[in-house]
Amino acid sequence: MLILIDGEWCARVLQCNGLHELLIVTPHHRRHLPKMRAAMDGVSRAWELNSAEIDQKWLLAAVGAGKTDSWREGFGALVARLWARGQVDEADGFIRVPVRWGIDVSSLKPGNARKKPDCHRIRIEDTGQEFSCLSESSVLHGCVFAGHGVLPSGCHGGGCGICRIKVVQGRYACGQMSRQHVSDEDIAQGIVLACRIYPLSDLVFELAGKAASRVKDTNTTRVQSPRREQ
Repeated sequence: MLILIDGEWCARVLQCNGLHELLIVTPHHRRHLPKMRAAMDGVSRAWELNSAEIDQKWLLAAVGAGKTDSWREGFGALVARLWARGQVDEADGFIRVPVRWGIDVSSLKPGNARKKPDCHRIRIEDTGQEFSCLSESSVLHGCVFAGHGVLPSGCHGGGCGICRIKVVQGRYACGQMSRQHVSDEDIAQGIVLACRIYPLSDLVFELAGKAASRVKDTNTTRVQSPRREQ
């Protein structure tokens, strides 16, 4: 099984080599490692030149829909082999996968390649800023990738809690978040961490926590600042 990250930084799963091994391939040069980390935020972590850790839940969702019981058993056997080799993090299920850069992907047969993810429009209610975000990318990643600095960026793993937002419109999938920063009651009210939600439709959200305070202080300062005399 191959995870192809193509020229448009879109991740697809190809099953052209069966369910015996797992490998990340990309036509990009290894000098693009920093951009690769940003492009794959939300589905992977710990990118290095020779390997990366892939979210097992994302991988299963990417290729598991509509598959037969025998296929799911084969996928489970693959994960078991990787676990026996020490490639699976027992705490959260992330899988350490080898990476091959500069691969000529034109020779790869698509096979059961997953379709490209949907793209949604995201609006920040506090500032009026808008950006596009793929359904596979976290809202935080989409915001940072668009060049908007209004959302603080920390661990990108749901642990630090500094990217709190309140979704007021739209649907989204929610990953694991630290309950020290987001309670069940918060989630019921749409308060989540931007690094751990993935849009399923266009979204509108409000800033929460430190980000909201910072924007409010900035707006207050602008209102109170006297105009310079000509």
